[in-house]
Amino acid sequence: MSAAMRSFVEFLRKPEWVAAIALLIQAAILLLQAVILRRHGATMEEHAGIAKAQAETAALIGKALDRQERILAEQTKIMSEQLKFQRAAMAQADRQEVFSALLSLRTSLHMLIAKIQEPGERYEPRVAEEQRMQAALLAAIVPLQNSYISSVHLTREEKDFFGQYIVDAVDAVSGDSNFPRRLPKMKAVQEKYSDSDFVKMVAKIGKPQEP
Repeated sequence: MSAAMRSFVEFLRKPEWVAAIALLIQAAILLLQAVILRRHGATMEEHAGIAKAQAETAALIGKALDRQERILAEQTKIMSEQLKFQRAAMAQADRQEVFSALLSLRTSLHMLIAKIQEPGERYEPRVAEEQRMQAALLAAIVPLQNSYISSVHLTREEKDFFGQYIVDAVDAVSGDSNFPRRLPKMKAVQEKYSDSDFVKMVAKIGKPQEP
């Protein structure tokens, strides 16, 4: 080793230089730590920003879900009311069909009775007209029977009352064309189902039902 090199090594071995080098190394380490900490702080801030954004997003999602739940509840309520109304409308339409057929039958029976009771000779055109009215009455019974039998919205009282009325009307009108002989039976049906009782029952059927 040369003298200059030995002199330099001896110089470095001096305590003050050793301490200076150690301090320099510590300063470098501290600087590196500061850089690392700064970067870590920036990363933490970024993570905090992300976490805040996620929390805000979660809050917005929660509000959206609450709003959607309220909307679904309202839609369910509306659909329930619509279904209830549709059921009531179908029931009313069913009862109205029976109502119309009953009135048609009763009107035909009253008209036939009035025609038979007209004064005067029973000439052929008059008998033919009575027969035509009899056929119309019997034809009116067919739609009434169909609507009556298929109806599921009549009460037991209504079923019993009008079911018996149909049977009695058919029995009184069916048969030969000797209408004067059949007239008492027709009038018996007319009296049995008096206007007040019949109209009261028909009015119940024709009355709009609550939805």
